Amino acid sequence: MFNRPPQQRFCLFSSQFSPDSREIVGGSSDSALYFYDLDRRVRSARVEAHDDDVNAVCFLDKSSQTLCSGSDDTLVKIWD
Repeated sequence: MFNRPPQQRFCLFSSQFSPDSREIVGGSSDSALYFYDLDRRVRSARVEAHDDDVNAVCFLDKSSQTLCSGSDDTLVKIWD
């Protein structure tokens, strides 16, 4: 079953492959981070991350455990 984002209009503003190339993270117009598992070919997680569009995401280390997100809510968040 394909899980669609909850809004009628949706945009993925930023995406990045994990350092091990097993996952993609994306920042979206519905204020969330989306994680996609490339091995299983499924969305593995959706995290309500900010109060506005998430414009930037990036992994901060080679472990794929720490990432950063930036949003129109004027916050930059570090996730572990």
